[in-house]
Amino acid sequence: MLRQALEGIKTELNTYLLAALANGSTEPVVKLLNIANVDSNGQAVTDNVIMSLVNIEEETTLKNGSMYRQQSITAIERVNPTLFLNFYVLFAINSTTETNYLNALLLLSNVLSFFQQNRVISKDNAPTLDPKIEKLIIELYSPNFEQLNHLWAMLGGKYMPSVLYKVRLLMIEDATSELSSLITSVEIDSKRL
Repeated sequence: MLRQALEGIKTELNTYLLAALANGSTEPVVKLLNIANVDSNGQAVTDNVIMSLVNIEEETTLKNGSMYRQQSITAIERVNPTLFLNFYVLFAINSTTETNYLNALLLLSNVLSFFQQNRVISKDNAPTLDPKIEKLIIELYSPNFEQLNHLWAMLGGKYMPSVLYKVRLLMIEDATSELSSLITSVEIDSKRL
């Protein structure tokens, strides 16, 4: 489900950027890559938005879901509670020359505009989003300079013009279940109630 969410965001953002840039290109502008490995093979990715997953966390406020779901009047099923995830996505643009840097700033501005207009991505406003994903709530995450330094050090690279977003409430549901029946009577000290 995580892959489908990231690919859905990538597709919608790419469509928006191609229309905003209006340079006649149909080449994808957004690339879903591990930013830590961008320069490791000797080929720098420039003039593209590099979209990279940098962290995943559980939404603890929604953790206490029920382990039982009623199927019918006489039957229930035992399921694992739904897992709600928040994940952090970094959008960075590699620039090696002054022209590339100016283009990077333009691309970054357009990324910010897209998420300003689309704070919630759902089936209603994102037709390419996987139908199993109800909605994704997207918030700008602004780390301080120390956190930003740690992030880029962890990624093993030099800072690139970038923005970090927190994507909230991706639901992961267990498909397996165990059927059982409802309790219809209770015996105490061998006396039926």
